[in-house]
Amino acid sequence: WKEPSQSSLEAASPDSESSTCCDAESSTCTGDPHPEPLRSDAGAQLIDMLLDPMNHQETVHMIAERLLFDSLPRENMKRVKATLLNNPRSLDRFVRLLRREGVDASHVRFCWHLTGSAAAADAIQAGGIRCDGDQCLRGRYGPGGYVATCAAKANGYACSEGVGGERHLFLVLALPGDRVVRGTRGVRPPCTAADLPSHPTEFCFVDSARLHCACRFDYVWAPTGRRPKVKTAGDHARAWRHSLPCTERRVCPSR
Repeated sequence: WKEPSQSSLEAASPDSESSTCCDAESSTCTGDPHPEPLRSDAGAQLIDMLLDPMNHQETVHMIAERLLFDSLPRENMKRVKATLLNNPRSLDRFVRLLRREGVDASHVRFCWHLTGSAAAADAIQAGGIRCDGDQCLRGRYGPGGYVATCAAKANGYACSEGVGGERHLFLVLALPGDRVVRGTRGVRPPCTAADLPSHPTEFCFVDSARLHCACRFDYVWAPTGRRPKVKTAGDHARAWRHSLPCTERRVCPSR
């Protein structure tokens, strides 16, 4: 392994023109919502560093923040705190799966997971995202662990009715696998599911080994009021939530 040069980092960074672009207020992704996996040597090395963050802390912080601000406006985020995660059990499980399936880091995707509370974020930081049938989120695409393909989409699922507040967001390394199906509400999918398998903007995972949380962001979201909060078809802005009002929702252990 050789650390990539600055030019390689810039070429593979999410600041490039091919990056996903999202509306942070409406959680709607535009452009190419599901770009091709990173296949350059530099891109694979970025993933490698995120799989071993403690040995490349300064570089990993830079990568994680670039990915975060690729789709979320800095002016709306106050008191941003980034925490690199060191979970040997989750890491070992994820790397073993990569080896078992005979794939390398180029098949790993950057995804995002927003929690419902600081307590839920602490639980995920300690044990990862739960995908078990009896303890996971029951969302629009079946029971499982949910992640979005851009930070803005995940941030848009906050139950704040557009008024902002404290939020907790995870940068997740995800391995969807060769087969991705379209999920159905109330039905646990046989493998990784998505809203639209050909161009997913969010995934529902049924195997926790396919998800590894690399970094946690705690911040305060401050809406500008320049754009109204708009729901997409099918109440999509609450796709990860139950249909109960915010005050009545039970916090799921996986959140």
